[in-house]
Amino acid sequence: MRHLLGWRFIIAIALPLFLAALGALSLTTDLLDRVSDTANLAENSRNREVVQRVLKTAEGDLARLARLNATWDEARAHVYPAVDAAWLSSTWGNSTSLGQSYDRALVIERGRPEPLAATSLPREPVRNVEGYLGSAYDVLLNSLSNKAASNVATSFAATPDGPAVVAVAPIGPAASSEGTAPSRYLVLVRLLNDKVLSVAQSGYLVNGLRVVLPEETPPNGGDRDRC
Repeated sequence: MRHLLGWRFIIAIALPLFLAALGALSLTTDLLDRVSDTANLAENSRNREVVQRVLKTAEGDLARLARLNATWDEARAHVYPAVDAAWLSSTWGNSTSLGQSYDRALVIERGRPEPLAATSLPREPVRNVEGYLGSAYDVLLNSLSNKAASNVATSFAATPDGPAVVAVAPIGPAASSEGTAPSRYLVLVRLLNDKVLSVAQSGYLVNGLRVVLPEETPPNGGDRDRC
């Protein structure tokens, strides 16, 4: 019966070993997939944390800048009684600030739809402030009602230029008009674009993050490098 030894070996030993090897391979593959999925989830979570920190930093920086400029005596002198548009353009529209610290600077007056003066990089001009800021407009101005001139309000807004953080600070009247409630406001707009993320990424040891507008978002939520 020696001629059956090969078949017995295959049936009794080799086949079970082969099936066991397939099972081990399947388990290993599943384990690697799970580890990879966990790593992706962890990376996605870290990316979201980085973006949240970037947004919080951008909001805080813009708020400080708006407060500093709105309470500046020279700014008051060029906003009351009439707005000096040339001064605003040369001061708040200079290349060291515009496109660096913010992307638009507006001087607005409560109850007036169009800005009193504005400066920005080459873009479509803002003709209606409420239309430009959307629902954030009322939120920002209402939060400043009956507040001290040193206050500042911030919000995120979906503007025609794209998602942005907005800071609004009341520009108090000149010292000779102390006690008069501010009626004019400095509005600084910082677009939340790829440039904002790229500057921050190096500090968090991440890369590939970019802003995706709603119409660009792929099905099923997109990939891990998009925000």
